[in-house]
Amino acid sequence: PLHTTNINIDAVRSLYGTLTPRIAELKALQEGAEGTRKALTAALAALADLEAQPMGSSGDANRTDRAVALRKEIAYYRHQQDRIRVLRVEVERIRTVVANAVQSNRGTPTSR
Repeated sequence: PLHTTNINIDAVRSLYGTLTPRIAELKALQEGAEGTRKALTAALAALADLEAQPMGSSGDANRTDRAVALRKEIAYYRHQQDRIRVLRVEVERIRTVVANAVQSNRGTPTSR
């Protein structure tokens, strides 16, 4: 955290430059969040149904392949949800650091 009065303006500008791409990624992920949630719920239900079926039938190999595919799908959707949470925290942290830097530098020249 930059809580000193000796703030490196270039570092803050560089950090601020990372804000726009993060916001864009977050917005894109959030737009698909409802679909991701629904797809995750469906994949979890399908996996539960698959695992509830008794083993020993002729379709065990297909069922195993399907279970592996569903687990990968579930991992992907959970990763998307985790990425949204991480980006929200990062964006808020960057905004706070930049706002604190601006507040700390009020009344001082921005060029050195």
